[in-house]
Amino acid sequence: MGRYEPELLDDLAASDGIRIERDDTLVASLKLTGTAKAIPVLQACAHRVAKANPIDPFDDGSDAPNTGGLAKPVSARGSAGAWVTDDDYPAAALRAEQEGTVGFKLDVDAAGAVLNCAITTSSGSALLDVTACSLIKRRARFNPAQNAAGVKIAGTFESRFTWRIPR
Repeated sequence: MGRYEPELLDDLAASDGIRIERDDTLVASLKLTGTAKAIPVLQACAHRVAKANPIDPFDDGSDAPNTGGLAKPVSARGSAGAWVTDDDYPAAALRAEQEGTVGFKLDVDAAGAVLNCAITTSSGSALLDVTACSLIKRRARFNPAQNAAGVKIAGTFESRFTWRIPR
């Protein structure tokens, strides 16, 4: 059974709609009127179900973190929240009122430096995507992955960042 990141419910509660896209083509657009009121009910229901069913019969283990045989995966050094800030919002994106969540994957070398940033999920704005990767490549620092022998090796790090216009 799939899991979700805790921020998902906060994002849903704050949203007035959701766009479903496939290959940059809009598939559906849904209004989320009343979602904020429904979230606490959803959380209470999920809690009751989890309490009554401590073992998930649908869990096939596919949500378990894949460390690829690593003793320690790549980990962020310092606060990831400092990689991109409100002050970094591109002026053109502000004027166009562009917002969105960008997913990214970083290739990290054995010294903990970022070698490459690839967009895994677009925010819907090429400017926001490129800006996020550019800033993250410059600012992010990592503790490198380690193999079973404790030797530092290259690895990857995946996350996402949400651009929201400061209000």
